[in-house]
Amino acid sequence: MRDFNFFTDLKPKKKKTTSTSTYVALVVLLAALAIGGSYYYFYTELEEVNDEIDRVEAQLQDEVFIAQHEGVQEMNTRVGEMQQELEEIDQIVFSLESNMVIDNLLINEIAMANPENIAIENINFSDRNVNLEGTSTTKNALALFEHNLRGNERFEGPFIPNIEEVEEDLYTFSLSFHIVEEESPFDIDTPDDLEEEDEEGDADGS
Repeated sequence: MRDFNFFTDLKPKKKKTTSTSTYVALVVLLAALAIGGSYYYFYTELEEVNDEIDRVEAQLQDEVFIAQHEGVQEMNTRVGEMQQELEEIDQIVFSLESNMVIDNLLINEIAMANPENIAIENINFSDRNVNLEGTSTTKNALALFEHNLRGNERFEGPFIPNIEEVEEDLYTFSLSFHIVEEESPFDIDTPDDLEEEDEEGDADGS
């Protein structure tokens, strides 16, 4: 007769344990993967940097880039020169404004010396030289204009080098003088004053 053991499956089984070598192998594997991934990442970055270096070196040797770079340098040089010229012009303008050689006073003095029957059409200033052009209805008015300008101590050598009669009672003229003083009194003679001087001269002569 055969015996059956019904309690065999009820015996406690031994629990499986993981060996230390397995943990070590797992750690080594993870470390290898991390190192490999890092190497691949930095290798890729290095390749990109090398490619960028090659691209820049090729660009530096490109004739078009060199020409453009030289053009930029030339433009920068020109801009610097223009800025220097602008500074020089500003200094000249400041000097002219400081000297006040040509100012409202000068214009007023010319206007005050100008008789009514003279029309000034053009005034040119060059340094301290003044050139006038205009028309007059009489030669006597031109003589009076010159006389009045000579009465200003700031003006030197007013003269009328050209008088032309364009039609009856209409003359064109040009007149020039030099500014010698910054400021001085200005005396205007009227036609009545000239007549009085002539009468005094006649009285002295008689």
